[in-house]
Amino acid sequence: MEGRGFRDRSQSFADKKAVILGISTDKPKANARFAKLFDFEFPLLSDVDRAISVAYQPVDQRLIEPSAWAFPPMTRSSRDPSGEVSKSS
Repeated sequence: MEGRGFRDRSQSFADKKAVILGISTDKPKANARFAKLFDFEFPLLSDVDRAISVAYQPVDQRLIEPSAWAFPPMTRSSRDPSGEVSKSS
């Protein structure tokens, strides 16, 4: 699970003045339970309408209709302080 990896390396991100944010298409209450279960110290944001997921392309544009929704693939991106994407996968 990637979230635990970020959790376990949170100090190395902090040392570089990086902020960790998790984004999920699950509802806020489900995300809160998940974050608590795995002791995430970083925010786990809810993207239930998939606006963020579509904008940053981890969700296929064809899947924006609720009847066709599926689990989006895991993606990662890094942004520099100005907000520019420096790495995305």
